Amino acid sequence: MMDNYPQDEISCEFLDDGSMVPENFDWIMVATGSVEDVEYEVQEHMELFEKKRPTSHAVEIFAHRDDFFVIHFSPGLQPYTFCNLISWLDAPPSESTVEGAVGWYTSPGDRKRYVLFREEDNYAGDTLVGVSDEEESVRVYLPECALSNAGRPVVCPQEPTILQPDLQLAAAFVIEDEAPGDFGNPRFLDTGPP
Repeated sequence: MMDNYPQDEISCEFLDDGSMVPENFDWIMVATGSVEDVEYEVQEHMELFEKKRPTSHAVEIFAHRDDFFVIHFSPGLQPYTFCNLISWLDAPPSESTVEGAVGWYTSPGDRKRYVLFREEDNYAGDTLVGVSDEEESVRVYLPECALSNAGRPVVCPQEPTILQPDLQLAAAFVIEDEAPGDFGNPRFLDTGPP
């Protein structure tokens, strides 16, 4: 599980009180599945796209004492990849046991913090919904990572406090993502409906 991963330290940083460093705490929570299945699904998703300008990202999967997984990326993933990975991990096409994915992401453009999860009543499965730290209900159209007003109130889970003593590193590996460009709303700003 930890092949091709620097063994000397983990990239997730913590403050003196044991909480994650705010500047680098974009993460995905997965409620069910095995660590092997979570790692497999992350790897499978990353292999879907050709990388013309690849960038490397350390991935750490932590088992949380409250029986969920914390997936952390360093450096953080671009919005397009992060959002599509939430949807993939919530309902992977394989027969895996992975489901229940929710992501917390900070916009590189305006620094708003979002909680995002798959929109259950969209049978096409191509949207996320969520709420910003300014209590704006939003929808993300995944093919373009288009961020817009949801047009209705969205009820979201609160972001759990992630403390170092509650985590056990379960897997660590390196993935490649496409370097940010013009595609996929790289600043994760409101684009209006697609």
